[in-house]
Amino acid sequence: MITKSDTVNHQNQISSKLEKAAILKADPTVLQETLNQRVVITEGNKQVSVTMLEAMVKGLLANSIKGKAGATNTAFKLIQQMEESTKGMSISYLQEDGSVRHHEVDLEIVLDGLGVSK
Repeated sequence: MITKSDTVNHQNQISSKLEKAAILKADPTVLQETLNQRVVITEGNKQVSVTMLEAMVKGLLANSIKGKAGATNTAFKLIQQMEESTKGMSISYLQEDGSVRHHEVDLEIVLDGLGVSK
């Protein structure tokens, strides 16, 4: 049975989330700065310093591997967004003769060259 205090508590939680979202919308640099802060995490037997964003992604993927459906769904959505946002990427550069050359970028080749699995 849902009590009045449960409803009030839920409303307070929603209100708090909306306030945080409003702050981030008003100043998106707060989120960027926070995600770029370094934190120490444990990987195996070693402690390593990573950005908060890296720690979140590693945690998300670890939970996905453990079979947590919510994490798996979120991971797949992020991967899909990444793939969609990198489609049609190209670079342009000025050649010695003054002309501009455009070159399509294949993200998979770039990541492979860096030794990073996609």
